[in-house]
Amino acid sequence: MKVRALQANFQGDRLRQARLASGLSASTLAERLNLTRQAISGFELGKSPSAETVGLLAKELKVSETLFFMPMDTQSERLTSGINFRALKKAPVFERSKAQAYLEWFAYLAGRISRDIELPPVNLPDLYGGQIDALSNDRIDELADELRQFFGLGFGPIPKLSLLLENNGVLVGHAHLSEGMDGVSAWFNERPFILVSSHANYFRNRMDVGHELGHLVLHRGLTQDDIDQKDFLKLIESQAFRFGAAFLMPEKTFLPDAYSVDLNHLLALKKKWGVSIQAMIFRLSDLQVISQHQKQRLFQAIASRKWRRIEPLDLETPADQPMLLKRAAEFSEEQKISLFHEVFLDTKLPPAFLQSIAGLNEIDLLGKQPDISNILHFRKKM
Repeated sequence: MKVRALQANFQGDRLRQARLASGLSASTLAERLNLTRQAISGFELGKSPSAETVGLLAKELKVSETLFFMPMDTQSERLTSGINFRALKKAPVFERSKAQAYLEWFAYLAGRISRDIELPPVNLPDLYGGQIDALSNDRIDELADELRQFFGLGFGPIPKLSLLLENNGVLVGHAHLSEGMDGVSAWFNERPFILVSSHANYFRNRMDVGHELGHLVLHRGLTQDDIDQKDFLKLIESQAFRFGAAFLMPEKTFLPDAYSVDLNHLLALKKKWGVSIQAMIFRLSDLQVISQHQKQRLFQAIASRKWRRIEPLDLETPADQPMLLKRAAEFSEEQKISLFHEVFLDTKLPPAFLQSIAGLNEIDLLGKQPDISNILHFRKKM
């Protein structure tokens, strides 16, 4: 009787999210379960599968069966912008889809948390409302400076970029994105979200966050159809990259520091400004401080030192971890409430995703004094 009641409320979008988060196409999932692609498509459109099929889907996608019956939140999960991806050109479509599913789960999670914790109000301006193809590089640099002034930052290095954005209502998270996928961002229910790869180092993550910030403040009015146009996509990606670099390395203060392009000097600046040597070289080239020939010579020197993939300081510098969700968990523990244990039970989101997005360990997630029998029972259902 209980199963039938659940089946009547099967949520096709939850299946779609779980499938995309697993990096599977509908055809691949159908083949693994000896079903037809049409059957999977039907389930994602809301057709109720049998109890046995629900179990098979959950097992294959490594999620709780109950996740498929959690209603979509029409408020917190309401997409209010296009979705921007920072990825290699050769990144397969499924990698983008996986990142999108994680971002949607992030919005779902935030909606649940906001029932118990008051999230910081959004304090992020829509910097540009004009024609995107009329936005010059000089104007992008000016807008980056304007955002610094809006935040009251001045023009020095920004030591904790993720914390700055979180304090201004931008939710930032780390997730196990596919290789080749660096970040994704969008607005849900008028709140901005940024998700970056947990595999990237401190310096790469900061550029990725800055890049996604550029999309949020420059491209908010774009539709998904706009973003998905090949030529248009190339333009907005270059604009977001320019904005992120300008925000982290403002011309008026960074250039006086970069009086020499000797690699040892740039390495010292890397520690101060929190960006990679290669990002600094691109910035200097964009500002026409160095020629194309000098840029090539510098990259050749980097290659000769075997710094292309891993630069000095990359491995020993701790990640710039977002702190908002972790602080929410710590605050709730002080109030004798295991917030993320409750969130874990309420949302049915995969534990690995929750741990990654919020920087939690298993104890944080399950509660400090959990009922062991309940946890074991829940783990069996996973």
